[in-house]
Amino acid sequence: MKPLKGLKCNLLLICFFVFFATYTIGEVDASTFYASNSGSGKTCSNKIPCTPNYAINTMSSPGDTVILKDGTYTGSSYMIAVTNSGSVGAPIIIRAENDGNVIIDGRGSNPTFLIDLSSRIHDITVEGITFQNSSKHVVKVNYADRITFKRVSAYNAGFSSTSDYHIFSVAYSTHVLLEDTSTAGFARFLYNIISDNNIIIRRCYGVKDVIYNGNNANVQGFMQIYNTSNSIVENCIARKLPNTGHNQGLMLWHSSNSAYPMDNNELYGNVVYDFDSSIGFKIQSKIYNVTGNRYLNNVSINNKWGFSQAADDDLIVDKLTVVGATGYAFGVQAYNYEPKDPAFAMNGVLKNSVLMSSDTGLSLNETTYLEKFTNEYYIYSNKKGSDPLTYNFKKMATQGTGERIDQPNYDISNFGKGAYLIALAEYKVQGEGGSDIGAEVLYRYHDRKLTNVPLWPWPMENRICAETGYSVTYENGCTKGGGLWRTIDGVYSGQSQSADGIDNDQDGSIDIVTDGGESGSDINDTNSSTSSNKYKYIINVDTEGTYIDAEHFTNTISPMGISAFLPENDLIDYFGTGYLTTSGSDVNTCSDVKEGKEFVVNFIDTGSYNVWIRGYAPDSSSDSVFIGLNGVCVGYLYSNGNWNNWDWMNNGSGNTINITETGIHELNIWLREPNFHVDGIYLTKGTETPPDDFAYLDSIPPAPPVGLVIE
Repeated sequence: MKPLKGLKCNLLLICFFVFFATYTIGEVDASTFYASNSGSGKTCSNKIPCTPNYAINTMSSPGDTVILKDGTYTGSSYMIAVTNSGSVGAPIIIRAENDGNVIIDGRGSNPTFLIDLSSRIHDITVEGITFQNSSKHVVKVNYADRITFKRVSAYNAGFSSTSDYHIFSVAYSTHVLLEDTSTAGFARFLYNIISDNNIIIRRCYGVKDVIYNGNNANVQGFMQIYNTSNSIVENCIARKLPNTGHNQGLMLWHSSNSAYPMDNNELYGNVVYDFDSSIGFKIQSKIYNVTGNRYLNNVSINNKWGFSQAADDDLIVDKLTVVGATGYAFGVQAYNYEPKDPAFAMNGVLKNSVLMSSDTGLSLNETTYLEKFTNEYYIYSNKKGSDPLTYNFKKMATQGTGERIDQPNYDISNFGKGAYLIALAEYKVQGEGGSDIGAEVLYRYHDRKLTNVPLWPWPMENRICAETGYSVTYENGCTKGGGLWRTIDGVYSGQSQSADGIDNDQDGSIDIVTDGGESGSDINDTNSSTSSNKYKYIINVDTEGTYIDAEHFTNTISPMGISAFLPENDLIDYFGTGYLTTSGSDVNTCSDVKEGKEFVVNFIDTGSYNVWIRGYAPDSSSDSVFIGLNGVCVGYLYSNGNWNNWDWMNNGSGNTINITETGIHELNIWLREPNFHVDGIYLTKGTETPPDDFAYLDSIPPAPPVGLVIE
């Protein structure tokens, strides 16, 4: 760096300070540390790893990453107890070397993960780890702020006849995110959220498959949100196996502690099924009133009671589907049948919903102090005849606007229980203000907003299958089955499962779906047409520049059965509906590539094309991706060092591809380093740097679109 002309320094000390400040002020590179299940080192390097707690609590500073090397961790020295904190925007990241291959096993003698200091730990992120067989709570977070868990599975809380332990236990905390989590095994509740604020639980799965007989066995189940406000539950799936006790599904519950209200919680796109002895969805309060809780697009299947309201003076339940309740589909009654009390009044709106195949439609109990209950735009089809108000004491509800008796024609013979997750065509725009009637749970929610990213197959399907034997998606999937769907073929606008990399014809090649919708033909089939108008999802490449959104890939290439590119949308300023994040181990050379994504593209001109990646690299250990053409690796692209920002990348051996023939080709990206974020690919015969103004991508459809031609 050259000094400015005319700069005079009269004092050597001032000159030194200016020089020092010029070269030191700025962003400090984050560090990466390593731990293993036998580590005892003090440098925490890849070659000499240390224990997890030493790496996390002694070595790490805000923004650093601790990578746990593959293996099963046992013994008290290798459990995780966090006593260190990151900072806002720079959390300490604790990440598995490979998702699902790091197992913290308490073996019933040790707690497996703990954050519990009154000084409040904050800004910690945990990714890809499995915790199991804890002596207490499996994952415990107390007195903490801005804690994130992603792709974390947890099983079996403290085994004892007097235990009151949960699998995920979050208490007295704020801004905690649980995303893509899996639970099963012994526990009172799989998810217990108590006295918190601003908690988000997104795409969680839990199966109650073991009898819990500890303390409070009469109140147990999938999820309890207790004395907690301003929280969101999105796309969670709860299932109960037969003969596993009296379990409740998804419950909002307020006790006598007025210091922690239970107001303004929101539940979107959740499914609770087979809780045959209890309730699918429940909101209740013992003494204090609660207000402002909202439910949208939720489904209750084969639970004893579909939905129970025992609290809230401003409840709104919209697009609820209840099927097969052996009691009532929707009930309103005071907690524990307590006497009417004007100070404990309840109000509710239930609208645009389907209540069917249940013993009772609406049940409004006469002991309830109900100021107003609004029911409108319903489809009823109940076991006990045409009257949906079998237990309508004192006529507290009358026939609602748009209410009608009908027989919904869900295609369960084809889709199984999954049929109830599809809004029926005949009930489209038939509800309030042109709304649909009945729930639809096909796409992902993100921060209250319905995206166009498909929810099925379930994001952690393969890993949950490997760890539990259960399938979240398919009723006969994995070894134990249990999923909702018989098939998802035809669910997404005629798209087959093969659109996400399933080899339906089992010939070893990934299938391509043609316009006719047939499944089981692929790009390598000799009897498959390769003309450009035969493929359903093709991106036409223009010589003047074409942008391809990464999350709109055609196929997943996954010989190991686990995708190394995970769809996410947590970072800001991405194009379209999200981006792909790499996971897994480093891949060093082109000859070693395995896990990737494929895009079917149509080149209208031959020649050399420049390849750009719009990527986000957290550090030099996670800043590259392999590029390929027609299944052959060309090279890799890497970042120019602009960490923690979206950036156009054209450095590396993979920055050009040569097209010798026009027509259909496969463009490939493969894993090179984990934790690299890919937003999109830009192809051009020009030398321009791609623009950053693709505003049109905010409204892109879920199927891969035709590529954008840059004028």
